[in-house]
Amino acid sequence: MKRILQGLFVLSLLMVEGCTTSFLGSWSVGYQKGVTAYKRGDYETAWREWTPLAREGNVDAQLNLGMMHAKGKGVPQNYKIAVKWLTLAAEQGDADAQYHLERLLAAQKQIDKSSQSSTFEKAKKQCASIGFKEGTEKFGDCVMILIN
Repeated sequence: MKRILQGLFVLSLLMVEGCTTSFLGSWSVGYQKGVTAYKRGDYETAWREWTPLAREGNVDAQLNLGMMHAKGKGVPQNYKIAVKWLTLAAEQGDADAQYHLERLLAAQKQIDKSSQSSTFEKAKKQCASIGFKEGTEKFGDCVMILIN
């Protein structure tokens, strides 16, 4: 009885492995089509091949879609969508996705800081040109009104 159960267990593992291999094989065919298309500059085909794979959890497809959106390759540049795909890949432990996600978020913070800084500087100049003196409460109120 014990040998029969062991045999059934081994058989079930082989069947599951066969299904997994065949499933991964279909992933790799579509994925490879996307790689070939991307290398040719056919970004639309790459996007079309990788999108369903990425939705099914293929980490490489998620990484590639994230990078396409970050760089604007074949799709409109969209950091929000790039962050979405890179986050999904990074959460699966993909080191490249983690690296690119970190860089993208750091760059976005820098952009936000510089635009806030330039807005603040413009507001200060405008308040000074109106006649408010820097360091006074009215000057501060003027700046706050302009930046909000």
